[in-house]
Order: sequence, then structure tokens, then C-alpha cells
Amino acid sequence: MSRFSVRQAAYAFYVTLIYIGGVVGFRLKDLPQFSAEPVEPVVPERAKAETDASFQRLQALMQREQLFTEPDLNLNDLAKRLGLTAPEASRVINEGAGKNFRAYVNDFRIESVKQKLTDANCAEVSILVIALESGFNSESSFYRVFKAATGVSPTAFRQRNY
Repeated sequence: MSRFSVRQAAYAFYVTLIYIGGVVGFRLKDLPQFSAEPVEPVVPERAKAETDASFQRLQALMQREQLFTEPDLNLNDLAKRLGLTAPEASRVINEGAGKNFRAYVNDFRIESVKQKLTDANCAEVSILVIALESGFNSESSFYRVFKAATGVSPTAFRQRNY
């Protein structure tokens, strides 16, 4: 007899669980539905102005102190120099330059290399030395980034523009 009672209790438990699930599900259908399309965050004008000012400070800092020549430059170091947190600095770069930190720094490095490759005073300096002086810490990454940015190898760039 106890066996039958356990079955009845289990049956009653499952029926109750299904009933509660149905009631909850029925009530959830009235909740607002959200679209699957991403929504642009609304940025208050003050926050946009602060981001723009931070980006201008960053640009000046990069050009004045040539931070890009530091091969081990990372987002945390850059953020500290700007007085921001790393996520804030990342957002400033993304919104100001439209690219990530690494691409932003590499653009400065590539411009530095291009300037030196066309400078008559650097005609005898090897391309690798120029790349290292401009902040690249690896020959292979330098050649890959330079070719992606300019469409030609550094040697071809030097020959064409010198």
C-alpha cells in the first residue's frame, strides 16, 4: 500500500509542477518583446564631449612623446598616462579613431617608418633598424603590418619614394 501512495504523491507533484509552469508561461507571454536588432547606445552630449577631449589629449600625447616607439606599450600604460582606466581608454580609441588599440598604435608606427624611408638622412639605415626604432618588436609583424597598410613591401616603398 505504501508503494501506491508514493506513486500518487509523485504524480501529484508532477501535475502541480506542470500546472505552475503553464501559469507562469501564460503570464510571461504578456511581457514586452525586444527586437533582435542591436540598438545604438544613447551617448549624452557631455560624455561625447569628454570622449572627444580625451581623444585629443591622446593624439597630442602620442605625437609629442612618441609613445608608439615603445615596443612594449600596452593599453594599461597608455590609460595611466591619460588618467583613465583601460576600458575608458579603449572606448576613447574605438570611438575617436574607429579602431582598436593595437591598430591605432601601429598606424603611428607605420607613418614613422614611411617618413624615415623617404628621408635622405636615413637612406643608409636598414629597414629593420627603422622598424625597431619606430616601435615594432618583431620583423615578421612589421613586414605583415606594413604591407597590409601600404600594399607594398618596405623595400618597394623605399625604392618607389626615394
